[in-house]
Amino acid sequence: MFPLPLHRDAALIGRPTRIIGFQSSYTTPETPTGLLELVDTVRAINEIDQDLLDTLTEHPLEYCVPDRRPFPFLPESWFRRPVFTQTSAGQALRVILPVDIASPPWLVRLVGLDDAESRKVLRELDTQLRGSTTFVAHHWTPGDVFLVDNSRVLHGITAVPAGALHRTVRQSV
Repeated sequence: MFPLPLHRDAALIGRPTRIIGFQSSYTTPETPTGLLELVDTVRAINEIDQDLLDTLTEHPLEYCVPDRRPFPFLPESWFRRPVFTQTSAGQALRVILPVDIASPPWLVRLVGLDDAESRKVLRELDTQLRGSTTFVAHHWTPGDVFLVDNSRVLHGITAVPAGALHRTVRQSV
């Protein structure tokens, strides 16, 4: 399975779920695959460089979903979603970072920037989020459970290499 970068489903879905639950039912013993990655953007946003935040404010994100079967309500071409959202805990990021594979499930760009500059800014955002004091990469063991506040936390998962077994159930509440 290819990796899913840090993302918030709400960037694509109009009415996101409030809580996401993850539970590991199996993972190949002692194989660090499919790590759950989480970052609390309400807190992490205070650690992001102001220049980067200004760039995200001036150049909103656009998304395109080439295969819309899971999301038939989305536009057929590029569409914008707000980069920031207000939650009960404060301002949070509402983004989906690009997937770096040959046929990604979604495309991401910053309005008004060329592709190279857009990729550079999004890589910097990813770097700063992963460097945040709120970033966590969890090694699964069977029976582990995480409940995530989907209004403030970006989540992702690392790649699961061929031959490794990793089964995680995700539920939305």
